[in-house]
Amino acid sequence: MESRYPCVLDPTEQDVLLMLSAQCHLGTQNLNNRMKPYIFSRRPDGVHLFHLGKTWEKLMLAARILVTLPPESIYVTSSTVKGRRPAIKLAHYLGGQSNQGRFVPGTFTNRLEEPSALVSMDPMTDFQAIKETGYCNMPVIALCNSYTSLRSVDVAIPCNNQGTQSIGLICWFLARAVIRLRGQLDYETPWAVIPDMFFYTEQLIASEEVTEAIPQFSDFQQQNDWSNQDETQFYFSGQQQQQQQNEWSNQDQSTQIDWESASVGHWHHPTTQIEEQEVNFYGPPTDKMPSLPDIESNSASNWADDIPPTQVSEGWGTPSNKTSSW
Repeated sequence: MESRYPCVLDPTEQDVLLMLSAQCHLGTQNLNNRMKPYIFSRRPDGVHLFHLGKTWEKLMLAARILVTLPPESIYVTSSTVKGRRPAIKLAHYLGGQSNQGRFVPGTFTNRLEEPSALVSMDPMTDFQAIKETGYCNMPVIALCNSYTSLRSVDVAIPCNNQGTQSIGLICWFLARAVIRLRGQLDYETPWAVIPDMFFYTEQLIASEEVTEAIPQFSDFQQQNDWSNQDETQFYFSGQQQQQQQNEWSNQDQSTQIDWESASVGHWHHPTTQIEEQEVNFYGPPTDKMPSLPDIESNSASNWADDIPPTQVSEGWGTPSNKTSSW
């Protein structure tokens, strides 16, 4: 296929091998109608394969657009976890801004940020940012899969935007192309930054931390070998245990309460030695607690007798015991 760009922008054999090893050419079984021009073939299992020549052409087109803009006016966004590290690295080497995680609605329309171009890792998840670019007249450069809708997308880079290595490698190619077009790197000189720096490696870092912690734990076990220490440092000997039991058995029986001699009685009159230990919880200590009223001796009728009778008047103040003078 004849290239539309100068030979200096053509991919090398090593670049093509990197794209194949990172599985940038793999799509999905679903295919959007507007993504058909970028499909090379279809495998027997239904997975569509991208044309890497067209992928490279769109990469060079995006790089030529970004090199004409001020570095601080480039905005890179990614709402997925896999695309956060590539977005940060791409914005760092391009000199632009980046957004990781949820995109705050109104960032572009409320003039909180005024970028000149938007680079999206996935148009499906970054739909809010792409929607606001239509109100701000910003071009959108996006990594698109076979099922991605190209609505509001100006430059679609067909590639596998679900793979960790694929996203990182495409961002590495884009950053290297912009740096070369700016004149900061010669085309014959390899870039000192390797593509691995653009890969999402949180899971790899977690596994490395576990492997590093295993020898440290083994060294700790060797320094503190509990099995080789004398058991007398942690447990009582037989003689000490027998001495402790004798101390408990020789205690003064008079200071203990005989719970066996306790009998069932009224709650107000305890029958054990606990009644000797009278404590006043309502004031200073006294010899005896104030006596409580005998509830059983007071019945409802006795309480009613204590109430003084009241004389009820009838009529116009005439007592009822006087006869009427009529």
